[in-house]
Amino acid sequence: MIESARAVADAVLYEGFLLFPYAKSALKNQMPFQFGVVMPRDYADPTEPPLQRSQFVVLQDEDSRARIRGAYRFLQILEQPVEREVPFEFALDDASETVPFEIEGLTGEIGARSDRDGAVNRVTLEIRNTTGSAAQTRNDALRSAFVSAHALLEISGGAFVSLLDPPEGAAPAAAACRNERVFPVLVGEPRDGRSATALLVSPIILYDFPRIAAASRTRTFDGTEIDELLMLSVASLTDDEKREARAAHPYVRELVERAEALDADTQRTLHGELTGGAPEPGDERVTIAGVTIGPGARVRVHPKRRADIWDDLVRGLTGKVNAVHTDFEGNRYVGVVFDADPASELHEWYGRSFFYAPDEVEPIA
Repeated sequence: MIESARAVADAVLYEGFLLFPYAKSALKNQMPFQFGVVMPRDYADPTEPPLQRSQFVVLQDEDSRARIRGAYRFLQILEQPVEREVPFEFALDDASETVPFEIEGLTGEIGARSDRDGAVNRVTLEIRNTTGSAAQTRNDALRSAFVSAHALLEISGGAFVSLLDPPEGAAPAAAACRNERVFPVLVGEPRDGRSATALLVSPIILYDFPRIAAASRTRTFDGTEIDELLMLSVASLTDDEKREARAAHPYVRELVERAEALDADTQRTLHGELTGGAPEPGDERVTIAGVTIGPGARVRVHPKRRADIWDDLVRGLTGKVNAVHTDFEGNRYVGVVFDADPASELHEWYGRSFFYAPDEVEPIA
């Protein structure tokens, strides 16, 4: 299986496993809430059933008998959570297939069905927990549950199709897909941006082709993009808190040790990734009425959108451009520090700006 895909699946497997301050005595770690919990068959709460069902679309290569092989992965809650992995494989041409499994006292079934229309296949994958349990409480039932359950799939003789942005010929099949408590996303290397040979059936809603940031080298269990904050927070724990965290799990001990060894060079790698083409955040340019402006330019503000009463108060005021930013949708915004603001020097120093669209800003000499 593609290593980048497995790295994302590992992050999903341990999402929410233990939360900061990583001590089992913390209330939020005594009563954990995990994603992707498939309860034993006799558990009474209908909001956490013994079934996961996913549907996704496969485009089969011409003159090819496509096969899907994969692994169903989850944590089993013993004294310490234990990783479990159940391999399976099936051919797309088979109308229906069910694979029972038993592993360390847990039993289940993996079922697959394919509905074909030409080269387009809508595949249904079901995971059922058939383990018997007389547990009355959720915490007791978790010991017979599949926790953080997900499937990692790879195909030969075809390609998985994006459910978020399917190609035109597969759009009706993608729209007909129904997913219960999971969502399939493309992983690994894209074929054309809309298909791939690997798929993650995730209990967490993700975009296609998720990836782990290159600077993320330690499991943090809280997410994949806040490593710097977590490392500094862990380093600030008392010696007693660190001692308790180390005892919680080997992965937590690794996290604490990495936080204690954090140096300035490593910390800089955790700041995040700068995008947008500017050498520094906000250091962009925008052309207004034939004049190119950027940080340091002088402007007059004419708010048009009446976001709040502040727009009426600053209408016609002059100021200095502190930054020009582009958001994720490609919209430009001009950050302004007003001359009439008594705290303007402070705002300019620590980077606080009032933001306006380019058509609300007039360049002045």
